[in-house]
Amino acid sequence: MTPMYPPLPSPPPPQPDDTASGYALKVLAFVVSTGITASLTDDQLAQADHHYPIAIAHADVLALAVDRLTTARRLVLNAIAARTTLAQKADSAGEVALGGVRSGPGGVRQPVAPAPFSRPPAPVALPHPARLAEVAPDFDF
Repeated sequence: MTPMYPPLPSPPPPQPDDTASGYALKVLAFVVSTGITASLTDDQLAQADHHYPIAIAHADVLALAVDRLTTARRLVLNAIAARTTLAQKADSAGEVALGGVRSGPGGVRQPVAPAPFSRPPAPVALPHPARLAEVAPDFDF
């Protein structure tokens, strides 16, 4: 039986009266309060990262709050980097699997050259143990 886990919390949906900056700050507050970035979309992550300087620029923000906001920004940046890496790996694997075409210099799509087939080296015939003295007379067996 597959274990059932509780769903991850997600940020509140944007309200009709929310501005873009206001909603991005709500998303950043969500990351500060929960420490969860897995339930955020790429756009929400980008907005939270973009509005981080606005959140710490206020004169009344305490040093502890700046520290927690900085930790949340690190989580956001790590999530963005991980998703970018996964997307690049998926793109390169998908291009090779779907037609062998990869973007080259200047964005020109070029066919991927298949890896050269290499054969294992041919087996080497070892001399008979009785003839080892003839082959290597310098060694004392």
